Amino acid sequence: MYKLTDIQQTAPYWGFIGPKDIIRNENFTRDFSGFYDLLLETHDLGKALDALNINNETYIYAFLTAEMIFDLVVEEIDRRPKEKSVETFRRLFSRTKKAFPDLNRSQRRQQLKHNQNVHNRSVFLAKLKRDFLMK
Repeated sequence: MYKLTDIQQTAPYWGFIGPKDIIRNENFTRDFSGFYDLLLETHDLGKALDALNINNETYIYAFLTAEMIFDLVVEEIDRRPKEKSVETFRRLFSRTKKAFPDLNRSQRRQQLKHNQNVHNRSVFLAKLKRDFLMK
């Protein structure tokens, strides 16, 4: 599911719980009925998650927060082969008309070149993460 998440948009969830593998509907219903019963009784997500995995002999469930998903997506992006700066410029230039609607083509090219020169990855990722998590 995390591979479908666009970290350039607001996170569509706080977190999610689900099986690591494909499971049958009846197993899912049985397992999560017990999870929700305990969660509603104790108001303790940790206990309910532990019970979900302890009581389950067949499937292991995972719990991932939006913040964990963001970090996983960034790690996956970092593992990809690096683009050459010319390729990056071409890819990003197609977005400049929307980002800078009042600039002409030449001005948009100049703005993009400037942005690439002053780009600070750490600052960019921190802002992207804040926006994604709505902090």
